[in-house]
Amino acid sequence: MAVKTPDRFNSKYSDLNPYSPKKAPLLFDIDSIYQSIDNMLNTMKSERLFRPNYGIDLQEYLFDLIDKDTCLLLIKEISLQVENNDPRIDVDLPNSEIDVFPDEYRMDVYLTFKIKGIDQSFQYQNSITYK
Repeated sequence: MAVKTPDRFNSKYSDLNPYSPKKAPLLFDIDSIYQSIDNMLNTMKSERLFRPNYGIDLQEYLFDLIDKDTCLLLIKEISLQVENNDPRIDVDLPNSEIDVFPDEYRMDVYLTFKIKGIDQSFQYQNSITYK
């Protein structure tokens, strides 16, 4: 049985794969976008050299009292940063949300978006934990 690999000539987007470059040196289309969002959410502002505005300081919110309004502001901040730092993505804000669990030092992010050039909605979901 042959394993289907993405065709780099038919893919719209690609990025380097930092996690397993020997198995798959490149990520294509949606995998590339998921990696980009994951990198942004796990990077603190000023952490990346020469790009001080790259990233989102999510860990600052873990120790605050968070209500629905704060969650709405937080998902807006995430959406703004994702769209500003990755021009391939259009975030669907009304269908995106974030759940915060301060006792567990965890945030669950559900980000609905469209990729420019691909007429389909996707959802990024991830639990971000800080300890």
